[in-house]
Amino acid sequence: ELAQELEAEAEELERQKKASPSQTPNQPESESKPLISPERLKQVEDEYIKYEYHRKHTGLNHLAFHGGSREFVDTITLRLKEKNVTILYLDKHPYAGGIDYYAVFFEDPNRIKVEICAN
Repeated sequence: ELAQELEAEAEELERQKKASPSQTPNQPESESKPLISPERLKQVEDEYIKYEYHRKHTGLNHLAFHGGSREFVDTITLRLKEKNVTILYLDKHPYAGGIDYYAVFFEDPNRIKVEICAN
């Protein structure tokens, strides 16, 4: 469900971007494609849901996505709060990654930490 909402947000931002492109003349089309896009986010298949995950085990610690603007990070943060998703490091949000680093950190339903950062 969250992935679908993120897809919708990414599609809307892509529509807005096309309406007022900020791509430089020599920038390849592929570089202007958002990292959070429908073809990059997929729900896990049912047969794999049974496996437990803990970010402190060997392997993946968290997923990080470049969200583009601070506005996008703020929009995602509001959407997460509307869905009662706990924002991690709330006492330092949105600067939990440092004073020059604007991001939101949260856990998905499987407790995988997700980070969406701005430029």
